Amino acid sequence: MFNKLVNITDTLTKVGLNIFLIFLTMLISIDVFLRYVVGRPTPFAEELGRYCLVWVGFLGASLAIKHGSHISVFLFYDHFPKIIRNFCGLIALLSVLSFLVILLVTSIMFIPTQIDQISPSLGISLFWAYLSVPVGSILMIIQVIRKIVELRCSLKREEGAN
Repeated sequence: MFNKLVNITDTLTKVGLNIFLIFLTMLISIDVFLRYVVGRPTPFAEELGRYCLVWVGFLGASLAIKHGSHISVFLFYDHFPKIIRNFCGLIALLSVLSFLVILLVTSIMFIPTQIDQISPSLGISLFWAYLSVPVGSILMIIQVIRKIVELRCSLKREEGAN
């Protein structure tokens, strides 16, 4: 059941990320053309591009957790026995999970204050821009839990082999 949920969120994240990236690329390309060739930039492209980039960052961060692509320091890690490496990995994942839960709770408390705030050039509620934080946090939490489950299963397999 959990794997099915994770696979669905992975697919939706990839689709959303691709949509935002394609839209952002088109938006900025058109704005550069209008600014430097036509001489009349769009008044909203910079702001809309910024909001799209925030969404791309949060969606991409969840996929980076899935693929283990975030920055890591392995200076001493590789010199420890496997059981200690797994324990350190578990501590790191639990630390990340704690941070993401705090980020999620804080962002959910902050979102209602943004509903009445209107963006200057787009005229839309800033709720839509700030919504990227709790959505991204939830997606990252799902990926971290997936990593914890995978690590736990690998620890059980190692215990069974011994």
